[in-house]
Amino acid sequence: MSYDPTTLKCGDVLLMIRSHPLDSLPGIIDAGISASTVNPFEHSALVVEQNRRLVLVEALLHVTLSPLDKYTSNGWRFSPAKLSAATAQALSHAALSKVGQMYGFSMIWQDFLRDDIHIDIHPRLDPRHLDCSGLVVWAFEQVGRKLTEAPAPSPADLSYSPALRGPRPWTKTRA
Repeated sequence: MSYDPTTLKCGDVLLMIRSHPLDSLPGIIDAGISASTVNPFEHSALVVEQNRRLVLVEALLHVTLSPLDKYTSNGWRFSPAKLSAATAQALSHAALSKVGQMYGFSMIWQDFLRDDIHIDIHPRLDPRHLDCSGLVVWAFEQVGRKLTEAPAPSPADLSYSPALRGPRPWTKTRA
């Protein structure tokens, strides 16, 4: 098991390696993200509190809620510096406000342009729709926390973020 779901806290970020089968659209997108960023992490999700229980918020084909144990076999836990109760509540509120929203396919194209073609587009094509790492970064920005300087954040950018404590892709230790 890569992480223990019983130890997760609101604000924890999960980064996943091979989170979807390759014969599905999310799996194809994940494989493209990994190849494009030359990083093992293909997907991200955020731990939030909803109705006094912790859940994952993640952007798949739309922003959705998932159980904490969904990625125990391939997820790595990253934690921000301590969040106050008010900040954790605001972070949860921000992330939950995006549930049901369509996935930000335009962000994937911008990530491809940035990482593979070396063209950066500002501002983002459609900031209303977020991809998985864009959702995590956006939620933290809503509470005044900056996770990365990357204009089109990828799971790789989150794995290198100094604002998150956790294992790095180049280490063998997993949390």
